[in-house]
Amino acid sequence: MECDVAEAGSFLAKLRLHVFSARVTLPTELLLPQPPGDALRRAMGPMFRDLAGHEAFQEVFETPKDAVSFHRGSHGLHPFWLQPGLAGREVGPGPYQASMVTCGRLRSELALLLGTSFLRAVMEVLGTGLPELESAEPEALRLNVDDKTQVRLVARTPLVVGHDDRPWCPGVPELGRVVRRGVERLGDLVENEGLERPRVAMPDLTEVERVSGELQGHTDRRFSFVQARYHPIEGLLGEIVVRGPSLPAVVPLLGVLARIGVGQKTSMGYGEVDVSVVE
Repeated sequence: MECDVAEAGSFLAKLRLHVFSARVTLPTELLLPQPPGDALRRAMGPMFRDLAGHEAFQEVFETPKDAVSFHRGSHGLHPFWLQPGLAGREVGPGPYQASMVTCGRLRSELALLLGTSFLRAVMEVLGTGLPELESAEPEALRLNVDDKTQVRLVARTPLVVGHDDRPWCPGVPELGRVVRRGVERLGDLVENEGLERPRVAMPDLTEVERVSGELQGHTDRRFSFVQARYHPIEGLLGEIVVRGPSLPAVVPLLGVLARIGVGQKTSMGYGEVDVSVVE
């Protein structure tokens, strides 16, 4: 299926996404032992296994490579990802919202149990009472832009997009890496739903220029209980404002990435982006 990034929004409905958002108000600042996305995922796993059983736990949290038609490393795609809204270990004081997104491949009964596990994990990790919960089916983020519009892209959590020296976007190299990995992630998710993988052409970003900001390298680490050691995780963090005549073609993809995330380790809360027009 040949298409370009301007058609990216049309694929979002095919993924049958569902968002569970939990909102709490924290009276004081909390210092978590690890970033909130990692902490929530670690708490969710045992809770979900208790509710759904070991076989369902393997299907959702382990996702062995033979369970899907392709794989990245030793595992396939997880049928959910987390959007914790921030990268640091400090949370609060004041209002805080974390979200979990599930895709259509996850059976409805498992999605409900996973949503329950997410809600309980928020309460356990943050030490709060019952959060305010919202459930919705997200649409693509739609922005009206032209060749003079300035667009802001914020990496709320590190974007684990790897290294790529190809000159996709000479003026803003990190944007080229994000767009390239975003094209791959959208294709992976569509294929994972049992649909034909779209062959999305990489857009021409040669005329995009940086107005301000930078997505800088950021090193995080997470503890693996299986291997009993910390693992470094490298990603991009920060925000950029860009403009250029080719932005109207690529903004639909960026609007989709605001829903599905970009890069690896999204089930741990990495890869969360926000896209907006600079007024």
